[in-house]
Amino acid sequence: MKRIYIAGPMTGKPDLNRLEFKKAEGFVWESSNGTSLSVNPHDIAEMECWDEETSLRQIASVLLGDLVSCDAIYMLRGWQD
Repeated sequence: MKRIYIAGPMTGKPDLNRLEFKKAEGFVWESSNGTSLSVNPHDIAEMECWDEETSLRQIASVLLGDLVSCDAIYMLRGWQD
């Protein structure tokens, strides 16, 4: 099964853009006919129990580890922001 990392803007977006990330999860699943698994950074954040005290360096190191283990990246509109 392919793993697809979802990348996109969070900072400055309502609810950190969770809705767009969830929509992308559905798109990845449906467009691959259920043969690809999406990796949503919001889900990783919840599993890691990050909060406002968590350093950006710590967050980036975990997310980059997940990113490099994926087969592809699905980039949301505005990902570069």
